[in-house]
Amino acid sequence: MHAIVDGACGALLYAEAAAGRLPSRLLAWFLGYNVLAFGTQFLLGAAADRWRLYRALGAVGPWLVALGVCTAAHAPWTAVILAGIGNACFHVGVAGELLPRCGNSARSLGVFVGPGAFGLAVGMWLGNSTAYWREPFAVLLLAAGIRLFYLLRGDFVLPARRGEIRGNAVLGVLLMALLASVAIRSATGGVL
Repeated sequence: MHAIVDGACGALLYAEAAAGRLPSRLLAWFLGYNVLAFGTQFLLGAAADRWRLYRALGAVGPWLVALGVCTAAHAPWTAVILAGIGNACFHVGVAGELLPRCGNSARSLGVFVGPGAFGLAVGMWLGNSTAYWREPFAVLLLAAGIRLFYLLRGDFVLPARRGEIRGNAVLGVLLMALLASVAIRSATGGVL
């Protein structure tokens, strides 16, 4: 899910730059996104800690990014605001719920962080190379928000039963396969 959220944000930013819709304001575009996506995390984190909003933020984040993706072609500044705030919500919500369950494990932190970097790289490539990335990312983001809402209410990091571990691993593999097929389809469409 981290790969999907960061991939969609990367695609949104780089698609607008590649389309040349914001050439004179490109620096403001990227700075605006980064201020919202990273500069608001401490505020959201303080609110999440105070009112225990991890689950809500984790689920709302992908939905806000999906709205940004859907509005990008017609309202790029609205899209960057939605994507930036959505990205911040996702990271604070999921990390706030996930990291305390990981103890002192650097491996667990790497498992959380690594897919985001992969998604960002794929998203930047898709945003630069094809126009067919919006709909698949919107669907994946909406599904991720729904899934996160249900995952974050229970013990999804340390499941009690072996079947739950297998089920979550299978779901993760299926989501990554779906993301890979979207990337391949987008690349093929762009080349054609």
